[in-house]
Formats: sequence, C-alpha cells, structure tokens
Amino acid sequence: METVKSILEIVYFLSGPLIAYFAFKALGQISETRKQVNETKETRQISSKRESFKIAAEKCEYFMTTIIPLMNTLDKAVKEADITYFDKSIVKITPEGINVKPHYENEEEVDKVFNLPNLELFNPLESFSLFFVSGVAEEKIGYLTVGQTFCGTVKYYLPLLVQLSENKHFNNTLALFSIWHQRMEKDRLEKEKAKIDKALNESKDVSIDAIGTK
Repeated sequence: METVKSILEIVYFLSGPLIAYFAFKALGQISETRKQVNETKETRQISSKRESFKIAAEKCEYFMTTIIPLMNTLDKAVKEADITYFDKSIVKITPEGINVKPHYENEEEVDKVFNLPNLELFNPLESFSLFFVSGVAEEKIGYLTVGQTFCGTVKYYLPLLVQLSENKHFNNTLALFSIWHQRMEKDRLEKEKAKIDKALNESKDVSIDAIGTK
C-alpha cells in the first residue's frame, strides 16, 4: 500500500510540469491560430478595399463617358423647350430630407417636362448611385472624382426626381446626393470659417482709454 502511495505521489509531482508544458503548448497553438485568423481577415479586407477602389474607378469612368453626355442632352432639351419648371420650383434641402414645391407655368409646361428625356438620364444615375450607396464601390473616390458634377445636376433636377420617386424610385440617387451634398456644404462652411478665423487673427483690436484711468 505504501509502495502504491509513493508511486502515486511521484506521478502527481511529475504531472505538474507535464500539465504546465502541455498547457503552454496549447496556448501557443491558440495564439498562432488567432494570428492566422487575423492575417486572413486583414488579407480579405485589403482585397475587398482594392476591389471597391477598382469598381469606383470603373463607375466614375462610366459617369464621365456615358452619364455626362446624357446630362448635356437633357440640359439642351430643357433650354430648347423654354422650360422654367426647374428654376422656379422651390427646393429645400435639410439633413432630415428634401422637400419640393413644384411650380409649373401652365398645363402646357407639365406636358413639356414629362416629354423630356428624363428617364434616359435618371435611370443610369440610379444605377451609378447604387454601387456607392451599397458600399460595393468606394464612395469617397466617387465623391472626389465626380461629386461636384453629380450634385450640381441632381440638385437642378430635384423637383422632378423627388416628384417621380414617391419613395419608391431613385432612392439611391437621392441618398447619394444627400451624403455628398452635406459633405460639400460642410467643406464650404469649413473654408468660410478658416477665412473668418484668419481675418479675425489679422485684425487689430484698438481702444482708447479714458483720460486719467491710467
């Protein structure tokens, strides 16, 4: 019995370092596995980012080669038809949404507006916007490349876009416009603030003390 007890004690004392060794090896394997998972995740993220940049470049090229000519065609049609609807309609843009108060000169102008090649432009704009709103294409690349032109055209045609959308159509176009328009406004305000701050720093505060106060 004593012999068995002694053997068990020896096994117990030997098992301590063995357990520690295997535990150390297991922790090492866990760390290595975690490292591999993180590396795989980073590789996937880099690959996704690269693909989103590539798609953004393709869509911007599509915008310049296909959509801009459609913009020019619609702009020309509006001028030739002597339509004032887009200029006289009231549009209010806020962070909460876009409100439009349409203004038609007469019934004849209603027909003129809806006979314009509107959908020929609006549908490609919606397709273009979808890639950026969904995150498939890198949105900031699109903004820096064609943001000014996109916002300028969409803003002009908002009276009809909003009227046609009815919360069912052209949602991506309106969503992308809201994002880019707010960013443009923020950039504009920051530039104005920088000019004001510079003017304030350069201005001198001159005052005259009353006689005898110093």
